[in-house]
Amino acid sequence: MLGTPGTGDGAAPGGGGRRGDGPTAVARVVLRVSQVVLVLLALVVALGVVFTAAPTNPDNVLVRNALSLAADATGPFEDVFTPEGGNRALYANYATAIGVYLLAALLLGRLRDRLAPRKG
Repeated sequence: MLGTPGTGDGAAPGGGGRRGDGPTAVARVVLRVSQVVLVLLALVVALGVVFTAAPTNPDNVLVRNALSLAADATGPFEDVFTPEGGNRALYANYATAIGVYLLAALLLGRLRDRLAPRKG
């Protein structure tokens, strides 16, 4: 019988899988978690833009923490653009960070889809 543990037919113990499904499944999970983290980072940065543009209370703990997280998440993009005047540099750099994080999430999703088991 095919797929029976201990028969030497190449099936994974526990039945049902091909050899190599374990590492591929782990890679898919790692890629999915990374994708979710990147999307959450993009959302935090977008929230930082909203809290900066809108009249918010900077003493509010939620606003303060969201702005702090957004500043941390955009650290690598801090001085990519340096236009003059107001918050233009912040908006440009935050928009760049959002775009990079979402692009990376999209690419990781496509890579994860390529690792998906093939039918047939």
